[in-house]
This record gives sequence, C-alpha cells and structure tokens, in this order.
Amino acid sequence: FSSASSFFASSSSSSSRSAPSAAADRIRNIGIIAHVDAGKTTTTERMLFYSGKIKRPGDVDTGTTVTDFLDEERKRGITIQSACTSFGWQKHDINIIDTPGHVDFTVEVERAVRVLDGAVGIIDAVAGVQAQTETVWKQADRYGVPRMVFINKMDREDASVDACIASIREKLPLSRPLLIQLPVLGSSRSKLDSIIDLRKMECVTWTSEEGDIMEVRPLSEAANLDAEAKENAATARSELLESLAEIDDEFCELFLTSDHSDQIDAADIDTAIRRATLGLLAMPILCGASLRNRGVQPLLDSICRYLPSPTEKEPKVLLTKPETNRPNTVLDKGDKGPLYALAFKVTHDKHRGPLVFVRVYSGTLKVGSMVKCVSPIDQEVSTERVQKILQLDGEDVTELKVLKSGNIAALIGMKSVKTGFTITSEGGGSQKEKRNVTSWLPHEEFMPPVGKLHR
Repeated sequence: FSSASSFFASSSSSSSRSAPSAAADRIRNIGIIAHVDAGKTTTTERMLFYSGKIKRPGDVDTGTTVTDFLDEERKRGITIQSACTSFGWQKHDINIIDTPGHVDFTVEVERAVRVLDGAVGIIDAVAGVQAQTETVWKQADRYGVPRMVFINKMDREDASVDACIASIREKLPLSRPLLIQLPVLGSSRSKLDSIIDLRKMECVTWTSEEGDIMEVRPLSEAANLDAEAKENAATARSELLESLAEIDDEFCELFLTSDHSDQIDAADIDTAIRRATLGLLAMPILCGASLRNRGVQPLLDSICRYLPSPTEKEPKVLLTKPETNRPNTVLDKGDKGPLYALAFKVTHDKHRGPLVFVRVYSGTLKVGSMVKCVSPIDQEVSTERVQKILQLDGEDVTELKVLKSGNIAALIGMKSVKTGFTITSEGGGSQKEKRNVTSWLPHEEFMPPVGKLHR
C-alpha cells in the first residue's frame, strides 16, 4: 500500500455543461427509494454538493433543497412527488430521481421505478428495514431493478450495521446483502468520521466538517483504528469474499485457487460484485451519515462502479406488434435506431403548461421534430411537435437541443400525451392514423389501489 493520501472529494466532471455528454455506458439512471425520513432527499442534496452542481447543500427542515421545491413539500418537510436532477461524477452522467417515502405517494414511486436502470435504497441505521422500504422493494422487484443499499444515520445512538443487515435478510430476502464497508465509530458511538473499505482494506477519514476533504490510509497505517477494529475488518472481508464465491462461479474459481485472500485484487472483487448486482443476486451495502457529510462520495463511486448503464439493464425493453399483441421483439438500444421513448409521468406547470417526462430507450429526440404518440390502451396514434426539451434540476431547467438514448428529460408541446404513451418516429400520415405504427413499448399496469371510496 502507498502512504496516506488526502484529496478534495468532488467530481472532476463539470456540472456546468448544458447537456448530457457521456457515452451510453457511462450514464446511470438511478432512483433513491426508501421509507419516509430515512434521508433520501438529504443524501441527494449531498450528491449535488459534492459533484459541484450546487455551492452548498440545502436543508429539508428549512425547505431549501433542490428536489423538494413544492410549497407543501417545503412546509411539511417531506417529499410528495418524484423529482429529477442530473450531475456529473467521475466522467459519468448520473440522472437521479428522488422519490417519496410516504405510503400515500406510492404511485409516484411506481412511475419512476419503471424507467430506472438502478436504485439506491436508503435505510435508517437505527430503524432498519421499515414498512415502506418493503413496499418500494417490491416495486423494484417487479421491474427487475438492480439495487444497492446505503445505511444512513450511522452517527445516531443505537445505530447498528449488524441489526440492519439482519433486517435486510429477514424482510428483503431476494438478494444477498454484500457488506463492503464498516463504520468507524467514536467512543460515544455518535461520531462517524471514518469508514473501512473492505475491498481495498483502507480507512477513509473525513477531515473537514463539510466532508469535502478525505484522507485514505491502508489499515496498517490507520492510527485511529485499534487491533479489534482491524480484526473485525479482516473477518468482514473474509465473509464478503465467501459470499461472492457462493453466488459467482467465476469468482469462486479465483477464490479457491488463491493461496490467501489478500492476493485477491479489489478490481476482481468489484467485477464480481457488479455481476452479482446486475444479476439481482446481491446488493452492495454501504454506510454513512448524509446529514453529517459522511459516506456520500464512496456511495457515488459505487453507483458508477456497480449499477448498470442503459445498455446493460435486463430484461431488454420489448416492443409489441399488433399482429401478435404480445412482446416479442428486442429493442435495439442506441442513438442511431428509430426513436422509442416512454412518457412515464405528466404534470402541469403554471407557466409552461403540460410537462411530459420521458425516458428515451432508442434513437434521438430533437427539438422541432414531429413524432407519433401511441396510446398503450388502444394504440390510438396522434402526431405532436416537440417544442422544447428540458433537463430538470428540481424546479430549475436547462433547455436541450437533443436527447439521446438512455437519458431522461421533460418535453413541452405534447398536449395529447398521457402517462404510459410511447413516443416514436415510426410511421407517418395523418393525425390518429394507426396502420403505420407497428410497434410500441409495452404497457405496465399500476398496482391496484389500497382501497376504494364508496359514496
């Protein structure tokens, strides 16, 4: 290992660019999902801060966050609607959708999850897995969304990684938790300044209150760690490697042929974790305290490292042909193919009119282009002109000229479009002409209502 290194924890990618610039394999469409008050919006705010998108992080209690911009959200201190924001991190473009955690707004999560490539589940370090955590997990399961977990609020009394892992195993059993970090707590157990990276066996210490400067040392040189902490880290790393060997055949062969686990490189561990995550076999587990500015930069690194790009998400988006009325064609993802985008949410802006949030799965969407809008119910077709494409950061917007495959934005001028519509360049002819549109994105039914109102 090298000697200790200190560095400013910010992205090398500029946040001032006016349009998404990364290649498709460096795009991450990520949702933040959790039970209410687990720290979703606070974590999102720190991501924006460390990426350089904003100059200082806002606060939920004072109503100054980017993604909670509605008057009711600022008044109540909770997220009511899903909100989009984008930023750069380590040469990646990350599109984040911050979702509500309250059960009353579950449909907002449903709209968002269906267009995500990956998700970060935030879990309260004291409460563990809660009721709405289970609900959003089931929603992500329905759409096959790979996930990772960030155990937040590790600075609180009674915070416990072990208890959280136990609750994950009990209540979220479909994927195996892979603990890749250990917290280093002070004697009062309410101060978190360091974490142990089990992949590299390094101690990461935050040396500023703002959390923007970190010091990284190999465990052998970490003066703040006692012998017990180092022994616990060695045990946890062995458990991580054994878990990977049980679920990944390629890593298992490497594990069995290595004379000692120290010989296994962090890059090989990362590759195995990524395969297991994308295969929905496992979930990387990280920890920190977002409000205290601890643990967010390693979380961003892990989003880029383990969660899929738009080209890797499985299963591939399928089209539906009217002759068979069933999905049977694999969509060719890429910028040069025909345009296929999904309208996953429609809202009304008092100044701009209808805003149609879309995820582009194939082709390129351009301002001024004429597109076909296909109803998922009866395949009725209307023609619309794309007046504007907006990249949203909460209530702030940046106008784009084009939107390439894999990206998310909002459109202006799509008056006939409703949630679930396919926007495509296929076909032609007059308004509401069906015969020239032969394919569209499959319609996903929303969950049934919790109850019905009888009068």
